[in-house]
Amino acid sequence: MSDQPTQNFQNHVRNDPKILSLSGIYLLAMILVGVDFFTETSLAGYALIPLVIGGLLASVTARFYSTGLQDRIIMLEMRLRLGDALDDDLRARIPELTRRQLVALRFESDANLNELTRKVLDENISTAKEIKGLVKDWQADYHRV
Repeated sequence: MSDQPTQNFQNHVRNDPKILSLSGIYLLAMILVGVDFFTETSLAGYALIPLVIGGLLASVTARFYSTGLQDRIIMLEMRLRLGDALDDDLRARIPELTRRQLVALRFESDANLNELTRKVLDENISTAKEIKGLVKDWQADYHRV
């Protein structure tokens, strides 16, 4: 399901280099402002450059974090929903569904979910766009970030 190495105690901690970069960028901006304050060398204007870069990096990182969290919540919701909506033979196959498949399947109504899930699994349909194109009774998601 994932191309990441098997997780264990030694490698389970995840450090996002963007967060470390943000800290460095903001530290640089603070140093420029501090030097300007104490020496009156007019470096404060240059502090805007790392602040703008840092702000952009922070907003992109926040977007990736929020959509990643949302996908995890959708996966949980869909596993629960599929557990109720699917036939017994398909219910046993829920763990075979990938994150992308689960996220795309959420748009199908419960009435057609069994049929679409069977098609996705049997035909190994993996792209969200293709799965969404097969949805017969679209259930809108107005809460998506």
